Amino acid sequence: MKVFFIMLAACLWASATFAQTFPVGRNSTVLIDEARGNRQIPVEIFYPATSAGVNTPVASGGPGYPVVVFGHGFLISVSAYNWLGDSLAQNGFIAVLPGSEGGLLPSHGEFGADLLAVSRKILLWNSDQASAFFGRVAQRSAVGGHSMGGGASFLAASVADAGIKALFNFAAAETNPSAINAASLVNVPSLIFSGSRDCIVPPATQFSMYQNIPPSNCKYYVNITDALHCQFANNNFTCATGQVFTGCNSSPISLASLYNSVSGLLIPFLNFHLKEQCVEGERFRVLFTNFSATSKSSECPPSPGCGVVPVKLNYFAGVFRDGKNNLEWQTQDEINFSHFEVYKGRKSDDLSPIHLGRVEAAGGSSALRYNFIDHDPLTPQTFYRLKMTDRDGRFTWSPVLRLLSKEVYENEVLIYPNPVRSFFNIYNDRANKWVAADVFDHSGRKLLVSKSESAGEFKIDVSFLSAGVYYLRLRGLDGKYRLSKFLKQ
Repeated sequence: MKVFFIMLAACLWASATFAQTFPVGRNSTVLIDEARGNRQIPVEIFYPATSAGVNTPVASGGPGYPVVVFGHGFLISVSAYNWLGDSLAQNGFIAVLPGSEGGLLPSHGEFGADLLAVSRKILLWNSDQASAFFGRVAQRSAVGGHSMGGGASFLAASVADAGIKALFNFAAAETNPSAINAASLVNVPSLIFSGSRDCIVPPATQFSMYQNIPPSNCKYYVNITDALHCQFANNNFTCATGQVFTGCNSSPISLASLYNSVSGLLIPFLNFHLKEQCVEGERFRVLFTNFSATSKSSECPPSPGCGVVPVKLNYFAGVFRDGKNNLEWQTQDEINFSHFEVYKGRKSDDLSPIHLGRVEAAGGSSALRYNFIDHDPLTPQTFYRLKMTDRDGRFTWSPVLRLLSKEVYENEVLIYPNPVRSFFNIYNDRANKWVAADVFDHSGRKLLVSKSESAGEFKIDVSFLSAGVYYLRLRGLDGKYRLSKFLKQ
């Protein structure tokens, strides 16, 4: 059983670049596009570094970092998008923000060509021994942008041999040549964001672009509730002034809230399409499905599963009570997960002959608890395990759970306090004196042994245990057991 923060050899990249947060390095330089008369393109670069700072070394490890080129809005400085550059670099991407076409009469066509030229240039640094990025640039890139830069990103991605692997943008504006028309030539996965309170470039413009993207591609559209046009650019002064005069400069959502919402979808989207982290694609689809927005839309052909059941089993435990074995387990991150099947047997390696039942998955990313009752436990012990099955039929097995049952157990033990932080108390009476107390985790691993030869109240120290569910088992002089569950906080 794997979760989406476990690397898959077939479809995920090395662990050094997965689910790791990097310090952010910064670099300013000018790139030369020889194909367009040695055109100069100033760029700001944000990258995963060994330490935060300007021109600090690029972080090592893993197969290198994909490239994301992002275009600014009309008259908006690239510094307005530092939030995005930092977020991308922290998550293992090289973010490049061209500063060209920043004047009053920008050429949209040239700006789109700049985005494409920058992408190609940065990819070449991987094989340039004179570059600080030598050997550190993964050969996959995406383009994106805001407002004018969003429209320009469509122009860049529409080029047939662009080599672009993904497209995203915020509140994209129509351009000349037309970004709406260029969208029909886009042949890469696309994630399009709008703001519901945007009166500079209304959401209808971005939705037209989304609709024109061919349906054979995976494409997603999100209209974020209450987001403004200029919030994507950190409420840049020039942009926000335009909003004031247009009458739409007020929103109840904060910049931090908006950035969290955007990054929460964008990072797994890019992890999947640029780093080929298969389970991140599953995570993105769940997040998109659960994302609350004014409106959203998606079209995506079916994709093969990741080869694992994307669910985490937090624990699998049980207790004998009233002649029955009560099983309990908890999961999280149920992505495309279908159901559980409960099996039992007399030996730990003989579980399949007795099929007890099926439990449907509840689904979702939060912790979920399940219960199942075996009304006819075996004597003197029963072994259980769960068969956990994905919607595509792939399955895996849980660890084996062993429960003593029937006449072996008597009543439960009274533990107090429960939940417990450091110590709990149990009582040893003269009539049913216990001689050993063991503490187990949900996998059956013995973590503590205490012995007693006298009656009275006893205090047991469990301060060393991590937070979670545990089991106390008392063994009496007669060889019988008493069992109770407790929660360590």
